[in-house]
This record gives sequence, structure tokens and C-alpha cells, in this order.
Amino acid sequence: MALAPDSAGLSHGRALTPPAPGDAIYVDALATAADFRRRGVASALLEAAERRARAAGLCAVALDTAERNLSAQALYEGFGMERSGRSQAVGDIPGAIAYVKRFG
Repeated sequence: MALAPDSAGLSHGRALTPPAPGDAIYVDALATAADFRRRGVASALLEAAERRARAAGLCAVALDTAERNLSAQALYEGFGMERSGRSQAVGDIPGAIAYVKRFG
């Protein structure tokens, strides 16, 4: 979870991203180079995160994305993730939508 900086650049406790569940592997950043988008690379990375979570005995994969990143939201929802939280925009920093995919 990232915290918003105050005018002095110090974190003051307002979350920029929703917290991830404690029983989940958290994907901190997922990005694909423009030349490799729409080729299944991001889906393969999500599948690898799920395999790693299962191997570690965790129950979920979690991540978040900017509320304006509609293509990422479509990818995550297509992967079976559900929205699990939201944070508001802070200044120029966009709000975020949290996603989680739970499994048994």
C-alpha cells in the first residue's frame, strides 16, 4: 500500500492504493511492453502469480490498477478477478481499484 505524500513530501497516512488481503500474493506491478501487448504475456504473468500463490499455500492473488486504466481492468476481470476496494484520487495521482482472485 502506498501512502500519499504531504506538501513536504512525507507520507501522512492516506492510502493511495487499497490494502491487499493478508492471505494473497500481491502483484506490485504488471506491465507489458507495447510491442508485446495483446499476445497473452500479461495473462501468462497472472497465471504464474496464481501458481506461485498456490504453491505458497496462499488463497488469492491481489493487485490494483489506476481507475482510468480500463484495458487493465478488462484483463483482470477476464482472469476471474473481482473488484475488492477503491481509493480516491489525491491531487494528480489517480484513484485505484483493487482486484482479488480467490481460490481454494
